[in-house]
Amino acid sequence: MNWMFVTYDPHWQQFDDLYFFSYETVTNLGPQVKICLQATAMLVWGWWAFEILAFMASYISPEALAAQSCMRAIGLFTFMIPSGFSRSAAALIGNAAGAGNSALCIQYYKTSLAVVTGMAVVTAGVLWIFELQLINIFTNMDEVKAYIFPAWWAYILYVLVDAA
Repeated sequence: MNWMFVTYDPHWQQFDDLYFFSYETVTNLGPQVKICLQATAMLVWGWWAFEILAFMASYISPEALAAQSCMRAIGLFTFMIPSGFSRSAAALIGNAAGAGNSALCIQYYKTSLAVVTGMAVVTAGVLWIFELQLINIFTNMDEVKAYIFPAWWAYILYVLVDAA
């Protein structure tokens, strides 16, 4: 795609060393792929944990599976805000790093860490204060609630650790 922009640029110049594929495009590709696979594994195992827990809950009882589904829905809802924020912070930090402005990178990092920590504390507080109301949004069955209530404190701790 970049080749098209270079070719159709009105201020086009002749570049003798411009190739669609060259040795430079694949130099140091191994370390980049290794980092990419590690980052992918971190994300995938987090998502697969929910799937494995749902599979395990299906062997306990239908009520346990319903409780796990309720907890997963709440978990995905509370996960989206820090996830979106981390994507935007990564873009800002990446742009500052690309511009060679390390002071701005550090400032973005510190600001994003403070905001994410604050968001985690507020989210945990909302989960703690509105526990019954949030659970009632998803189920009114006492059998399902009996599975959710003991796991609620572990979930609040998960929100604090996962967001920050």
